[in-house]
Amino acid sequence: GICGTPEKIKFITEDCGFDKGINYKNYRIGKKVGDVEIANPKVEFEQVQKALKDAFPNGIDLYFDNVGGVFTEAVWDLLNPHARV
Repeated sequence: GICGTPEKIKFITEDCGFDKGINYKNYRIGKKVGDVEIANPKVEFEQVQKALKDAFPNGIDLYFDNVGGVFTEAVWDLLNPHARV
């Protein structure tokens, strides 16, 4: 599962039975200029996809997302045949 806090990762892995949790906030590669965050999408995508491959070496069977973005893009190549999205 993909969450934004250690507490949520603990909840999904310990209480909900998820295999692993990844904190998406660890993969924000952008830098701030004033109040604006400037990202490098290519670097961000590659790091996120590597983190997903490392966390889920046998692929992904189920993916639910209500935000989109780089994690959704990185997941597509890792979905197993007949995975549910």
